[in-house]
Amino acid sequence: MDKYKWSYYNYLVVDKDVGYFLIYNTKSGAVGSGKLSNISENDLKDDPNLLLNHEYFSFFIENGMIIDSSINEIEELKKLHNNPVSKNITLTILPTVSCNFGCSYCFVNTMPATSDTSMPPDIRNGILKYIDKVSKENEIEMVEIIWFGGEPLLAVDSIEKFMTQLRVLANVNNFVTSCTIVTNGYLLTPEVFDRLYDNLVRVYQITLDGTKETHDIYRRILNDNSPTFDIIYQNLLAIKCKPEKDVLVQIRANFLKNNIDSMKDLLKMYEQDFKDDNRFSLCFRPIIDFEKGMPSELLTIKKEARNLEFDMMRLMEEHQIDVGDLNRMFSVLPTPIDRWCRIGETYRYIISYDGSLYHCNACVSDKSAQIGKIDKDGNIITVPSITDWQYSVFDYSDVSCIKCRRLPICMGGCVRERNKTGMSPCHWTDDYIYRSMKYVLQQSL
Repeated sequence: MDKYKWSYYNYLVVDKDVGYFLIYNTKSGAVGSGKLSNISENDLKDDPNLLLNHEYFSFFIENGMIIDSSINEIEELKKLHNNPVSKNITLTILPTVSCNFGCSYCFVNTMPATSDTSMPPDIRNGILKYIDKVSKENEIEMVEIIWFGGEPLLAVDSIEKFMTQLRVLANVNNFVTSCTIVTNGYLLTPEVFDRLYDNLVRVYQITLDGTKETHDIYRRILNDNSPTFDIIYQNLLAIKCKPEKDVLVQIRANFLKNNIDSMKDLLKMYEQDFKDDNRFSLCFRPIIDFEKGMPSELLTIKKEARNLEFDMMRLMEEHQIDVGDLNRMFSVLPTPIDRWCRIGETYRYIISYDGSLYHCNACVSDKSAQIGKIDKDGNIITVPSITDWQYSVFDYSDVSCIKCRRLPICMGGCVRERNKTGMSPCHWTDDYIYRSMKYVLQQSL
């Protein structure tokens, strides 16, 4: 029996005009190129045991492109996927579902900023009791808090009180904390930023829908329809003026078909104002799935979205702006994962202001997607619908995912989308991967 075989998850691009090849393995995430003068195209497809003495052999072995013939790659992926136990607690908390913005594409059914949808103190304390109990009983190493909404800065006092108590628990129960806030940035004044920083909030995700011209069309103040871009941008510049603050600021740019030029202009602004500060990063994300009546001609289908993202990533590289690895969805060549999102991971919940629990933050306005509730004593009470989210691609009757070479970078895709449509939610295509590989090969020459 032959000792070695090619991995099932190899993608190969051969460019005879330039005399190079590029190989990419979705299971290991490794990419490598070489000269066709050193190895033929047939050698890259035929029996790898004939390459034992070849100069490229050790690279292929080390990067999972050639593997031991006894290895069952599907079983390895299944084991990786079905082992979600974590030593972390990850809680996305909505301290309010009120918002000061009226964004037409928001998937959360937010209430006006004047509405009282703040998290009651007993629910806030119940979450802290849950963290205290679980961290004591399970040797938790990290507690990750993600503040979401609504607009969480409408409840900054509540955030401050929670984080003050969490810091005490961290010292007593010996875990570290990680804290992110997803905010529209309008209320992130220098004074509020300092308050958050002093309470361990170190990662900020802020959305700009292009430059002022397009941003102010889609992201306006709810009650009087006034523009917001200038204030948000000044708040970002104010953070830059505090180089002593050890933070990460992720600027997310949402694009539609009709505002790509504005995205390019935003990239130029970012290059001028933030490129020299490695605490800042930029990614471009398409708006695809609308449930609020946005005209369909403005939306991108997945294939269009991936290609437009690719064009923006290529433009960033031309401007020598690091795409980075903070957002795995914004990547020229996708990286391998154990599951599409953290659904199913132990000690991971999305908690709305009223204590209701969800697996996905895109479902917090859908009561049918509620999986339970947390009570004032920190107990998690689940409901039968939780089984709808207990999905594993390896138990699914459609074998197309199991046979797909993109499985290691997808692992069955979005559970919410699969539940909603009953279809395999393919995010990347072979066409996209080959296009990206050809680009990577060109850049490496």
